[in-house]
Amino acid sequence: MRSLKRFVLFVWNSLVHLVLKIDNSLSEYSLEKRVKTSFDTAGGIGKQTLKSLFPATGPQQIIEIGAHKGVDTEEFAVLFPGCNILSFEADPNIFSYAAKKLIKYQNVRINPFALSEGLSLTLFNVSSGAGDGSGSILKPEKHLTDHPEIRFHEQDRRVVPVATLDDVLALSNEIGHIDLIWIDVQGAELMVFRGASSALKRTNYIYAEVSTFPSYRGGVSYSDLKAFPEESGFEVEREFLPPEWNGDGNVLFKRTLEDNLNHV
Repeated sequence: MRSLKRFVLFVWNSLVHLVLKIDNSLSEYSLEKRVKTSFDTAGGIGKQTLKSLFPATGPQQIIEIGAHKGVDTEEFAVLFPGCNILSFEADPNIFSYAAKKLIKYQNVRINPFALSEGLSLTLFNVSSGAGDGSGSILKPEKHLTDHPEIRFHEQDRRVVPVATLDDVLALSNEIGHIDLIWIDVQGAELMVFRGASSALKRTNYIYAEVSTFPSYRGGVSYSDLKAFPEESGFEVEREFLPPEWNGDGNVLFKRTLEDNLNHV
């Protein structure tokens, strides 16, 4: 009887490990396929276009501000295995999810706080309903009417720590040149840039989610946001503002000053 139990347990454990192995293989295949098919569509800015900006060895340093659940983070980790990726996600619940998801990547480090133009504690407006990717340190306004399917409840707000990118990098003493800053912070982009004047001087590219009309109180419009990188020596390399996105879109800035830090 004991032998039968051992055999059953052995078979059961073997089946569990096999299922987990197959599941992991399918997940890795799905991720690889997702990365490979992330081409530009109708003028969009995909991962493959970003890949074409760098030498065959890929970028060495990416800073991602607003990682959400780590979808883009994971794609960067797979697409650029030799690149260090420093990520930030302020929503405590989403950070926990992303951190567990990304722990297997040695080249990723994710931080649980917001970036802005100073050191402080602030309330983070958590989004729910049809989507949890609209959270921000800014209070939603136009976003409420543009996306009524997404909810913001007062009781869901969370106090989060806020730092500047310059302060974070100064403390680490590990990051010099920055190949790409990838930022999606729901209208708070200009606040982040104001706290990153030193970092921007050693950055080659900035990819940002933008909006022609601010959707959050105190948020920045694309036209106002664009002025800051231009004053810092960047120009628009490509922008994607499709009509069906109702004023939302993506923009890629490229450093143009003579002291370009491109290491190619």
